[in-house]
Amino acid sequence: MFCRKLDCIMELTQTTNSDLSRKLPLSPSYICRLRSGKRKLPKVAPFLPNLAEYFVKKLKEKDWVTLGFEEVPDFKEKDLMKWFLERDENLLSEKNMESKRLFDFYFGEEGKRLLVLQFFEDVLKCEKKQTLFLYSSENVAWLISDPFFFNEWQKILIKILEKGNSIVIVHNFNRNLHEMYKSIEKWIPVYMTGKIEPYFCNYLRDGIFQQSFFIAPESGAIVSSSVKNDTEKMPNFYFRSTEIIDALIREYNNFLKISTPFLTCYHEYNRFLEDFFLDEDSIYSSNSGFSLATLPKEIVNVMDDNYIKFWKGSVSKFQNTIKNNKVVEICQLHTPEEIQKGVLLPFSGLLGFKRVFYTEKSYIIHLQNIIKLLSENENYDFQLHKKDHFNQSYLIKQDKEILICDNLISPFIFRIKRFELTSSIWDLLNLNIRISGELTKDEMIETLKKSYSKFNDISNNL
Repeated sequence: MFCRKLDCIMELTQTTNSDLSRKLPLSPSYICRLRSGKRKLPKVAPFLPNLAEYFVKKLKEKDWVTLGFEEVPDFKEKDLMKWFLERDENLLSEKNMESKRLFDFYFGEEGKRLLVLQFFEDVLKCEKKQTLFLYSSENVAWLISDPFFFNEWQKILIKILEKGNSIVIVHNFNRNLHEMYKSIEKWIPVYMTGKIEPYFCNYLRDGIFQQSFFIAPESGAIVSSSVKNDTEKMPNFYFRSTEIIDALIREYNNFLKISTPFLTCYHEYNRFLEDFFLDEDSIYSSNSGFSLATLPKEIVNVMDDNYIKFWKGSVSKFQNTIKNNKVVEICQLHTPEEIQKGVLLPFSGLLGFKRVFYTEKSYIIHLQNIIKLLSENENYDFQLHKKDHFNQSYLIKQDKEILICDNLISPFIFRIKRFELTSSIWDLLNLNIRISGELTKDEMIETLKKSYSKFNDISNNL
């Protein structure tokens, strides 16, 4: 009952979760869960007096009547606290009637969070397995600006997929590069379930009118719209009407007809991985450590056959490319302490490959090989990106396709064949070089030698 009353009074006074959190020692996410009923009022609620005091200042005379009071009470704060805690059959009856309405609605980012949680809960309660249809071109701040909410969103979404449901999603890449990169990073754990079918619509949109669709055929659908990035106090509608849901599915299917698949997820070794290196297109890479193509043979010998095939293709392509084309690798150096804690060889642990870690000796051998390649090949350049700036490894055929992997959280390799995305990721990598400060070849060789000197004690024993 408290949850329904809190939701009722916040709607009445047009109070957002963020508004209330600034007055109480509670996060917007916690308030969102109180309103939705996911969190019950604790037996000891020290914030209740401040809650009552806050709303007493906001309630108008007519609002007290709306809440069920015959008149404005003399002891407003005390009576409002009592109202929050008492069971109100009239309010309960009214809410039960509302639940049978064709739709509910909430405003702004907090409203979208509240409805999405309700949408997911309804999917979990549904006995039938469903295919959810998702799309959003709206500002993603509602999802990623609150880390606690995002973690909860991700957990319940994975739970929905593990229950046997699936997702069709049309991704929107008409965003800035930072949003695009973050989107890929945050969706990886969800894609690991293997139950997402992703699409991309390459028809240009003006970016003025933006929409969101969350459709579950058997339980409900959320629809919202906004102009540019302004979602503040914009309405989010949750429809439960079968006729409306069916109409929205028809609309989504029409959208799907002009969209194309853009991502494939590989969880085991596939011949395409060898074919990736066969044509003459240049391949660019960004790595959380060193690249596969620069890995020396004496280190690779400890790996399994499929890994060695993958490595040979990468090395062959690398050697052919630098004869006539400029190749830039963006990588990250590790310290002796990090090597001792454990740093995987590039692509190790993916696609069924063995998980093999660098030894201090093998890391020095790899570092020496990179210095040698820089010194002997005019077309090869090596740059450093900031520590932990990229957690994933990327292999890019510019303007054609891209491989993405993350050894730490995902055993999969993702293949994306979209011109818009591969071009944007390449632009993002180049931007990262400029931010980090591009070094000349001689300066980079000196930097690598300084890194090598940190392993002096080890190298003397080789």
